[in-house]
Amino acid sequence: MPLTELLATDTVPDIVLVTSGQRLARHILSAHARQQLQSGLQVWETPAVFTWCAWLERLWQQAVESGAVPELLLTSAQELALWERLIRERHQGESLLQPAAAARLARDAWELLQSWRLPLTDAELTSDEAQAFYDWMTRYQRECQEQVWLDQARLPDRLAELIQGRQLSLPRRLVFAEFDEFTPQQRQLLDALRAVGCEIETVNAPERKSLARRLALPTAADEITGAAQWVRHRLLANPQARIAVIVPDLAERRAAIARALDGQLIAGGLAGAGRDRTPVQFLSRLAAGGLSVGAIGDRDIGAGSARPDRRSVRRRECQHAVAVSLYRRCRQRADGARVARFAHA
Repeated sequence: MPLTELLATDTVPDIVLVTSGQRLARHILSAHARQQLQSGLQVWETPAVFTWCAWLERLWQQAVESGAVPELLLTSAQELALWERLIRERHQGESLLQPAAAARLARDAWELLQSWRLPLTDAELTSDEAQAFYDWMTRYQRECQEQVWLDQARLPDRLAELIQGRQLSLPRRLVFAEFDEFTPQQRQLLDALRAVGCEIETVNAPERKSLARRLALPTAADEITGAAQWVRHRLLANPQARIAVIVPDLAERRAAIARALDGQLIAGGLAGAGRDRTPVQFLSRLAAGGLSVGAIGDRDIGAGSARPDRRSVRRRECQHAVAVSLYRRCRQRADGARVARFAHA
């Protein structure tokens, strides 16, 4: 059943829809609102549609309001500040290279260890970078325990405990939309929900056939111009289309890309005087090796990656390189766990 039809049933109050991303959540709510207007309604109950993270935080807020938990849930900014402070304190007096970046990558490595259940073994602790990360991680865990803090990486585990103890009010039915796969940590939380009687359903869009083509152009500027022209032609053919352009090093190329898109969209009558401002959104986030995404339209469609250059760094300035190495190692182990799970499926 399509998600909008699912939300149109009379059992909406008993259903919580959890999406893989914010854009999908907004799209579902907008489509539901259009359906209600077309049916002649002026007022309707907003369906419970949340992203995974927003849903976890909603459950946690329920636990806080009921007095079931003593911990303070850290925000992402607070987590990063804590990692950076602990790294700086650990290497006080040394010349640090990008400690803020090291903190981000250390936090990401920590999240991978939690979500994919990847313990650091004695064999892995023989390397300098593993020992450094283990030291940071130990300090981080000790600080959180002493201050009664909970981070986002361990929030699903804590919620699973509360669910098993029947300390949360849960919906009769939970629908998870567009999740490619669930990590072991997520699966453990879903198992806890099933154990207390929640009906769990997963919904994915049907696969669509696509044709990939490769076009080589002389320079990066030509590639940007060509991409902008392609966007223009696709939008002229279908003004309602959602289009994504994946760009390595988006931050460095953003101004040039914006100029090219503005020029092509204005020339095609798709932007400019008498129209809404250019419907272009730039998105960027860091993933394994680096990730930049530029999206045109109202849906994040894809992801691309560009590995950063590996530079040799002196030992006393190795904090960033340590975190990068650990993150990559954790990412590789997570990928290995994913492959092994499918091999035995």
